[in-house]
Amino acid sequence: MRLVTRGVRSALVTALAGASAVVAWQWLIVQGNYSGNWTGLFCTGERWKLPEELRARTVVFPEASGYDGQFYRLIAYDPLFQKGYAALVDSPRLRYWRILVPASAHVLALGNAGWIDAAYIAVVALSILTGIYWTSRLVLRHGRNPRWGLLFLLLPATLASMDRMVLDATLAALFAGFLYYSGEGHARRFYAVCALAALAKETGLILPAAAAAAAWMGGNRRRAAAIASAALPAIAWYVFASWHTSNAPLPDIIEWPGWGIVRRAFTFYSYDRNPSLTPLLNLFDLAAILGLALSLVLALRWVWKRPPGAEEISVLLFAVLALVLGSRDHMRDAFGYARPPSPLLLALMARGVITGRRWTLVPPLMVTAGVALVLVRPTMNALAWLVRFYT
Repeated sequence: MRLVTRGVRSALVTALAGASAVVAWQWLIVQGNYSGNWTGLFCTGERWKLPEELRARTVVFPEASGYDGQFYRLIAYDPLFQKGYAALVDSPRLRYWRILVPASAHVLALGNAGWIDAAYIAVVALSILTGIYWTSRLVLRHGRNPRWGLLFLLLPATLASMDRMVLDATLAALFAGFLYYSGEGHARRFYAVCALAALAKETGLILPAAAAAAAWMGGNRRRAAAIASAALPAIAWYVFASWHTSNAPLPDIIEWPGWGIVRRAFTFYSYDRNPSLTPLLNLFDLAAILGLALSLVLALRWVWKRPPGAEEISVLLFAVLALVLGSRDHMRDAFGYARPPSPLLLALMARGVITGRRWTLVPPLMVTAGVALVLVRPTMNALAWLVRFYT
């Protein structure tokens, strides 16, 4: 009992340390790039209209389209369609389906508009903390050092979420809980993780689908039906949100399986802002796409050799997702194409640590290197600000 308590404490300390490092990095980025205005993390572009009550206190990127976090921020201000903010969202139906993080921010802020931005950033930080904690508990259960849970920080989903307030770290954290609770016998917690994942993103439906499929294939049809019902809250919300939103055209991001990866491997971009670094940047791009391809091979090899449990089926489904997502815009950099399969990368890294085959961490970390390229410029700006501040 004392050993278990010590392990829980170690996992919690690891999670707190990792989340604190993220918040410290965000503070530095905000000071060095956005003059201390934390709304810069939402990456709001000038090409999208903002409500007048938000414009004055929002960092807006001139002549830019911005990034996904700007839309989820609007949803956090108007989760139940009372202010008409849905009309300002690019794909309102799809974005509103992904209600978990915006609604959590709204609830945490007690509906107070002045607190919602801070609450949203806090929800993302708590997601990262939880993801590290569950990953630490997972590897600890197999006798590994809980500090390996810090690998969660290196996921593309985590890096993108802490920089641009997207939802992927929350889904990745719930997947870490899925991996942990699937082997612990905590049926209620496992069910809750599956239900919340489906509310975080529609790809989170993979979790209850995989668990239900594993139970069905194992002959336990009652359990299969029970775990499948975890998707019902999300489906009910999807229907409700669809009644209140227009069905804007969805981005064309589906390709023939694997074609997007092959095409991206032979596509080289010119980086106008850093022409002297273009060869190096293209090398990192190539390493990232090769890392993703190798990760998919490792995942499929792993699934092929093991009985079809919930973990294996979920990894297979995330691999299929990575194979079919392949539009040119989506595949331009690892910041885009590496976020959806982040749960797969997490499963691979955790398995590499647990089995002692740490060489299997290399392909996912190759993807991480490509994602980190996007963070270099704002980090350098922040460090330059820090030097000026202390000199």
